[in-house]
Amino acid sequence: MKQAVYVGATNLHNVAGRIEYISSEEKQENLYATYETAPREFWQELRTVNQEEFRRFGTNGKCIEARELIISLPKGFTRYDSEDMLKYFTDAFKEKYGVECISALHHNKRKTNLHIHLIFAERKKLLEPEVKVATRAMYFDNKGNRIRTKKEAMNDKGKLKRGYKMVPKGAVYEENTFTPKIKHFKDKGFLDEVKQFYVDIMNEKLDDRNKICNIYWNARTTQNPLRDTYLSFWISAYYPDSPFEEGYKIREDVCGVSFLRNDPDFKYMFTNVAWYY
Repeated sequence: MKQAVYVGATNLHNVAGRIEYISSEEKQENLYATYETAPREFWQELRTVNQEEFRRFGTNGKCIEARELIISLPKGFTRYDSEDMLKYFTDAFKEKYGVECISALHHNKRKTNLHIHLIFAERKKLLEPEVKVATRAMYFDNKGNRIRTKKEAMNDKGKLKRGYKMVPKGAVYEENTFTPKIKHFKDKGFLDEVKQFYVDIMNEKLDDRNKICNIYWNARTTQNPLRDTYLSFWISAYYPDSPFEEGYKIREDVCGVSFLRNDPDFKYMFTNVAWYY
């Protein structure tokens, strides 16, 4: 049996709305299970911290409140208990990366794609708040950024500029309840790493004939004006009837296919593999 998996990642700019969407029985026709490693209040606190930091730094674009993985599962996984399987996949991620998660197990409308939505935090909540106390009078601008001198914070009349503030010596000027964002989640290799992580978990439940192979991929474009996109795919190690095997070097643990999106055989491949770019 041909096996294929898809593991995609996306940034979330409205984590509360996304959580509501993936976990709502009204909005999901085939919702089998949900699982949370932290109370819902955690995600509201996380959103507040991320939005405040985003405004303070004056970053362009939209604030990333959390991240989401979409994990396609082999068809045979429908035989497992939905709640147990979702908990297993989610707890495995939390154990590996140490961050809170919320997840949901779905089927698409045609029930051809069993998949997990796994939302995870990029920060860890501190066991105790980290408090910083001013050792001298400190000044901050209207975005919350620290001003080096009193003069910069004052107007021509010697008063604080609108929106600026002064924190006296001995007062708390910063209290952190979360760690900084974990940089590894932004690394180019993170998605490949988590794909392999979940492939290994899936293969624990699959017999040798149906095991999913370890595929490394990248998406790149040519230099011509049409910018035809090359796509790479994960396909199963057991793929005896594939017309694409010929001409490709198939190692013991790796097999893959790359071709242009306008390749005439694209439709055939799309029916047999999960693809991403």
